[in-house]
Amino acid sequence: ETDTVAQLKRYADSHGASTPKWHFLTGEKKELYHFARNSLYVLNPDAVLNQADDGSDFIHTNNFVLLDKLGQIRGYYDGTNEREVEQLIADIKTLLN
Repeated sequence: ETDTVAQLKRYADSHGASTPKWHFLTGEKKELYHFARNSLYVLNPDAVLNQADDGSDFIHTNNFVLLDKLGQIRGYYDGTNEREVEQLIADIKTLLN
């Protein structure tokens, strides 16, 4: 609610996050949450809960999303599940070979 464009710019500069790899957003909470849920693909489409509740306290996800070098989604992994993290590591190795 208090992040301004100037504040986000200072934060990015002070943390070395000013490269093209980083984008900081600010705006209305409802719009930001809608964007995060529907555009960033951090939620496994098969396990999405509360999609209609854009007012809930969406903070972060436990998921990792693996992308190949073409930017295609190769898998979703629950970072709190040891077996899925092991599979993520194996899948990364496969993509690197």
